[in-house]
Amino acid sequence: MSDPETPYPLSIHAAVAQCHTRQLPLTETTLRAYVSKGQFPQPRLHVERQPLWDRGEVEQFLAQDELPIGRRPRRLRHPRPLELQTEFELSAGGTDQQRALYAIQNLPGAIASLEGRADEARTTARSREDLIADLPPTDPGALARLLAPLSSTERYRRANERSLEAALQDALEAEAARDICRSDLAAASTWMDEFLAWAHWAEAELEATKESAASARWRDEVDAEASQLAGRRVDSLAWAAEDPRRVAFVRPGGGLEGAAWDDLTRSEREGLSANEVTLAGLDLGYHWEVPDIPGQWRMSWVESTGDLYLEHRTRAAGIDRLNLPRTVILLARTTPRLFPKQLIAWARPFEACADAEIRGALGLLVREIRLQERISWHSLSPLETAPLA
Repeated sequence: MSDPETPYPLSIHAAVAQCHTRQLPLTETTLRAYVSKGQFPQPRLHVERQPLWDRGEVEQFLAQDELPIGRRPRRLRHPRPLELQTEFELSAGGTDQQRALYAIQNLPGAIASLEGRADEARTTARSREDLIADLPPTDPGALARLLAPLSSTERYRRANERSLEAALQDALEAEAARDICRSDLAAASTWMDEFLAWAHWAEAELEATKESAASARWRDEVDAEASQLAGRRVDSLAWAAEDPRRVAFVRPGGGLEGAAWDDLTRSEREGLSANEVTLAGLDLGYHWEVPDIPGQWRMSWVESTGDLYLEHRTRAAGIDRLNLPRTVILLARTTPRLFPKQLIAWARPFEACADAEIRGALGLLVREIRLQERISWHSLSPLETAPLA
């Protein structure tokens, strides 16, 4: 974590490196798109049109359990075939999506119609019950039963009883049809929700696949930029001889007792080999692999000269505990009067990216250095002192 009392900003390359170390592989273009859509923290300031982010805001955003961007959503299955009891005019030839949509649009009206039909039938049944209740009771005698077919009252009673039975039957049929429509409407709505969720997942999966492919192409591109470093190698001894401040000490003959460069005579200096010279500088501890060059490379920084460089490390014969440089690649000369904590804070995202062995980490650092040289290394200054644009 960064020092809360010294909030050094992050460039777009550092923000991308932070994202990669949180298993969120983005390109600079994708990150800018997320920023424009409000799905990533906004830059705190701009220097020569280059955005700089608040480190704490980015770290807090990436520390979330569920990020709103970049993650592949949980896989969803396509919903099973839609089964409806109601027959529609498109039931035979329509797709499940069409049938579900048709049901959602039309079944509420059908349900309302059936409820009205059932209510009307129930009302008719109640009126018939009232009419029957108002009639005089039937005479239980044998003669009355024999003469009942000739009685207008009894004929009226039986007509109302038949009407009552028909109304009740109609109400039951309407309510049964209504229940079927309700069940189909619920099934269609559930199916449509599942379908829309699946469609959203499918779209997000497609975008994630495109983004992953774009990120892979981008990593290849920055790796190609890093491969250009192979042509910038210089002999570490010749590089050290250009400026004695680049030398920490020498071990003539490969012994364990070290000596200062200035203590050697000219002939002793000329007789040194690269294995006898230990370069000066703050060892930032990064382990890089430079494309097209085998071996391990480590980044160091010389405070007195501002040199930021990679040194090729090999194991000296017979001295297993020493790693000695043979070849150097100068990366940049940083701004004067720089404190080590400033460089460490600036380089931390790239260190994490390299330690995670993420492809393209060195190329991203190369892009970052070019950017910092354009904006006069303002990312190495605390956020509150950076110039506003």
